[in-house]
Amino acid sequence: MLAQNAKEVMANGELRFFAVEHLVGMLVAIALITVGYSRAKTYSR
Repeated sequence: MLAQNAKEVMANGELRFFAVEHLVGMLVAIALITVGYSRAKTYSR
């Protein structure tokens, strides 16, 4: 839906949340989990 109606999606707060903000938040969470896991493995040795 974002690719077809970008203006409409960005104007609607609920649609924007799931199309953009939720995606970005999940990617940041995955990056932080990966970094934390790597550091935990390094320091536990």
